[in-house]
Amino acid sequence: MKTIEDYDLEIQQNPNDAELYRDRGNAYTESGEWEKAEVDFNKAIQLDPDNAFTYFDRGYIYKYLGSKLENKDYIIKAIKDYEQAILIRPNYAEAYLELGTIYGYTGDHKQAIIYLDKALQLNLTEDYIETAQNLMKISRVVFLLENHGKEGKELDPQMEEIFERNLFFNEKTDNPLTDAYDSLMKGNYEDAIKEFTETLKSDSKNVYAYKERGKAYLHKGDLEKALLDIDQAISICLEQDIQVEWELYYLRAMIYMGKEEYDSAVTDFETVLQLNPDNEEAKNLLQTLKRQEYLDRANAYNSDLEFDKALAEYNAAIDLNLGNVEVYFYRGNTYYMKLEYDKAIADCNEALKLDVAYNELIEICLQEGRRGRKRYE
Repeated sequence: MKTIEDYDLEIQQNPNDAELYRDRGNAYTESGEWEKAEVDFNKAIQLDPDNAFTYFDRGYIYKYLGSKLENKDYIIKAIKDYEQAILIRPNYAEAYLELGTIYGYTGDHKQAIIYLDKALQLNLTEDYIETAQNLMKISRVVFLLENHGKEGKELDPQMEEIFERNLFFNEKTDNPLTDAYDSLMKGNYEDAIKEFTETLKSDSKNVYAYKERGKAYLHKGDLEKALLDIDQAISICLEQDIQVEWELYYLRAMIYMGKEEYDSAVTDFETVLQLNPDNEEAKNLLQTLKRQEYLDRANAYNSDLEFDKALAEYNAAIDLNLGNVEVYFYRGNTYYMKLEYDKAIADCNEALKLDVAYNELIEICLQEGRRGRKRYE
C-alpha cells in the first residue's frame, strides 16, 4: 500500500497527473488531514474537471466536515460536488446515496427519499443497498409524521410511486397522534350539519346543537367553522352562568391542534384537567404538546446543523420527564450526526426499552451506529 511519501515522489515526477493528486487526497482523507485532502482534490479537478470520482471524494470530506463542525457551508459544497459527479456520471449510485444521506440529516426527508430511491434503482453493492434501505425507512417514517393527517395534505403521486416500488418498507407504520388526526378528519357529516343548523334556527342558544355541529365540522376537517361553533357554545354557557363542561374545552383544544396553534391548545387542555383531573387523554395530549415544543426547536436546530443546541432541547425535555421513544430516538440521531456513536447507540437502546413498536426502526439506527463506530475506530 502506497504511503503519502510515495505519492509525494510520484507527483514530483508527474506534476500534471490528476489521478496521483486524487490518490494522495484519499490518503490524506484516511489519515484525517482534511485540508490537505481538499487541496489535492482541488488540484485533481483543475487538471481533470470531468472525473466524477474526484468530485465524489471531495464531496465526502465536505460532508464529514459539515457534520463534524456543524457548518452548513460545507454541506452545501458537498451537495454541489455530488450533483456534479452525477452530472458527469448519471448512473453514479453512490453519489445518489450520499445525497440522500445528506438530505436526511438536514431534515429534507422528501428529497432524501427521492435520492435514496434512485440509488436503489442503480447498481449499489449489497452493503450499500442495506444502508440505503435503512435510511429510506427512517426518512419515510419522519416524512409521514410531518405530513400525514394535515388538512388538505395528501401524499403526492411521486411519493406514492416510490412507496409502492420499494416493497421492503411498504408495511404500515402508524403513529398514534398522526392516526388520531387522520380519523378525526374522515367521514361525511353533511346530513348532521344540516340537522343541527335547522335546530339552531329555532333555538339559537342551544349549546348542545352548537357542540355537536362543531364536532361534525371537526370530523370534516373544517376547523374554522368547528372553532366558531365551539366558541359560541362556550360563550352561551358563560353568558347564562352555566358551568362549561370540560368536553367543550377538549374539543377546542383538538381544533387548535389541527390549526397548529399549540399555545392555545395547551391552555385549553390545562382547563380540561382543572375540570376533570382524571382525564388521561388530556394529560397525554398536553404532555405531547409540551414535548413537541422541544422537538420542534431541536429539529429546527438540526436542520441548521446546530447539533449542540438541538441536544440541549432534547436534554431539557428529558429533565422535565417528557422523554419518550421519539425524544431518545431523535437525540440518538443527533449524536449519530455528531459522530458520537456510543451515545447514539445508548439512546437507541433507551428508546427500545420505552416502545417495542419502534423496534425495527431503532434496530436500523443501532446497526448504522455500530457501523459508523467501527468505521472510525
